Amino acid sequence: MSTPKNRYASASTLLIVLTILCLSLTANTAFAATTTPSGPSKLQVYISPPKVLADNSVYEVVYVQLQDAKGLPARAPEDITVQLSSSNINIGTVDPVTVIRKGENYAVAKFNSTYTPGSTTITATATGFPQAQGTITTVGPKPTKLAVYCAPSSLLADNSEYKVVYVQLQDDKGNPAIASEDVKVLLLSSRTDVGTVQPEVTIRKGETYAVANFSTTFVAGTTTITA
Repeated sequence: MSTPKNRYASASTLLIVLTILCLSLTANTAFAATTTPSGPSKLQVYISPPKVLADNSVYEVVYVQLQDAKGLPARAPEDITVQLSSSNINIGTVDPVTVIRKGENYAVAKFNSTYTPGSTTITATATGFPQAQGTITTVGPKPTKLAVYCAPSSLLADNSEYKVVYVQLQDDKGNPAIASEDVKVLLLSSRTDVGTVQPEVTIRKGETYAVANFSTTFVAGTTTITA
């Protein structure tokens, strides 16, 4: 016969079990724990998450772990200095050095993305260990074309200058894209008797568009701006 105390214990146990079950249903990441690690013999590089934005930001996503010969986690018997490098610095750079402290199993390093999307391989080396590698991918719209907008598109023919011509970088789907470097754009007006446009404008690194001036004349009409 269960006592009130036992009933409470059962209810508490049920609650814990249900909570664990709920967590296991909503979480997709699994990990294994070991309580009997042996000495370290190799490095392992993990990138988590493996994809970040190509937005010139810093992400703490590079993990370097010590493992034994069986691939199980192993503790550092002393401070272990790990050198890190990125195979494509146009995509991003990584902290050049990280240290796995004595008694610890891994260390974390920062990755600095650029505005250029793509993939780069992170290589980890340390004295006495074979090198290890992991790949990180940066994502973002890649500029493939230009778009020209005029706002407002109707102006007075009053021989005045207006800052109304917008030149934007876009990907192949028409989405705004960030310039990975300064982009110089040449502009041309089809009818200079109606108005002229600033001949050149630069979309700066990290920006998606630039604005140019348009100068009207006293002649009314329509002109096309080409970039």
